[in-house]
Order: sequence, then structure tokens, then C-alpha cells
Amino acid sequence: MRLFLMRHGESTDDVSGHYGGWADFPLTERGRQQAAEAASRIKAANLVFDRVYSSPLKRAPETAQIVFQETNSPAPTVCELWKERNNYGILTRLKKSEARETYPEETRKYETGE
Repeated sequence: MRLFLMRHGESTDDVSGHYGGWADFPLTERGRQQAAEAASRIKAANLVFDRVYSSPLKRAPETAQIVFQETNSPAPTVCELWKERNNYGILTRLKKSEARETYPEETRKYETGE
């Protein structure tokens, strides 16, 4: 058995300065292009998938759907267990500058890795 893991493309929180985590931000146009480029590489490598699983967060199934359409892979199955860890906790969804003002200690701990 071979396992192929792929991260989603760029999402709006990546460019807007928000903490993502479990916040449900969609892909940007660049993220869609990244997914299409990944699909082209997968197709060129003649990779064939028996199953495709995706996190339920918008950015992941959207990425998987783009790959599915381009490579004739099985339709993605959304699975709650594939959600990323919510490392941001109370900072999730907040703009980073807002988080520093509202939760300075928590933001400092996250940013310094304490």
C-alpha cells in the first residue's frame, strides 16, 4: 500500500493575516491554481488513487475536488478525522493584529512556541 498526502492550496486566511486552524476559510484563486498544478503533476506521474479523503474544511475538499476532476481520481470522501489540529485555540479566526491586542499573552506564547 502506498499513501500520498497533499496539503490544500493557499486559503484566504493565508493572505489576510488571520489565524486559520479550524476556521473555515476557502481557497484563493492562487490556491485553486496550486491545486490544478498539483493535479497536472499527479497526472504526469501516472499516479492512480483507490481512495481520496479530505478534511471537511472548505479549502481541503475544494483542493481535492480540483485534483479529482483533473486526474479522474475517485470523488473525495470528506472525513472529520482529517481536520488539522486546532493549534490556535481562542486565536482561531482572529486577525493576527487583533489577536495581539485582545489576547497578548496567548499570542506571545503561540508565536514564541512556549
